Amino acid sequence: MIRRVNKGLTIIEVLIVLAVSTSLAVISIGAFSSRGRTQDDDAARQVLADIALVRNQAQQGQGPTTDAGRALLTSGSELFGHAIIFTQDATNMEVKKLAKASNGSIYVYESYTVNNPAQLAWNVSRGDGDTRPTENCDGVFNKTQFLSCYQDPIVAGVGPMMPFRNSANAYVKNIISTGTVIRPVLVFLNGTGESYIMTDCQPASTACTIDGYNMASYTDKASYAATQQRKFRLGLAKKGSTLPASTKSPQYYINFDLAIPNNQELQVVK
Repeated sequence: MIRRVNKGLTIIEVLIVLAVSTSLAVISIGAFSSRGRTQDDDAARQVLADIALVRNQAQQGQGPTTDAGRALLTSGSELFGHAIIFTQDATNMEVKKLAKASNGSIYVYESYTVNNPAQLAWNVSRGDGDTRPTENCDGVFNKTQFLSCYQDPIVAGVGPMMPFRNSANAYVKNIISTGTVIRPVLVFLNGTGESYIMTDCQPASTACTIDGYNMASYTDKASYAATQQRKFRLGLAKKGSTLPASTKSPQYYINFDLAIPNNQELQVVK
């Protein structure tokens, strides 16, 4: 009879096991990180596709899809466009279908929400503490802040890229100290898909102005002008449970040249 004696592992065998285990752990963590970033990239591309879908629906002249929407279309009205409203740190898009009444006023007849995948949130606030109007948009002075920007509609011709701020040369910003919220709104006209960057003011009773400048409300037909069809970029980032999108990574910009039909691209910031 042969009796086997379990002598355990030698020091060399233990070292080999540890080395293999460490390698497997590194491979596992690396694969998970890579898979997570790929999912975020795919999620950002999906957001881009969701915006393109709204534009395509407007371009095709889509009207109401619900009984409630059909009931709100008043006699003599015509379909005007589809609007997307972007709110700071929101992980969704508010879509409003617009009609033009016989008196020329613009009103909402149908609304719905599109959720962003992977908790991607909008960063459309102004740059706090920023005193130079172009420093965080054209990259001349400071490339560290993550901001949404629009080509200044006040400057004739090709104006500089401006953060959404409260100043005499502003376009829009998210929060005003008085409690008014001004949000960027991307509007696609029905039948053509022509694009405009407008604003939404809350509460609705508040005048949509800053320093006497009309902030181009999306329900004001007279505000739809060539000055609202310049370059525009939206900040999009992974939102944490407590941190805003502006401090999270990965971060993306969705870039638009509104003067060019169907022109939008996704840019990885970090």
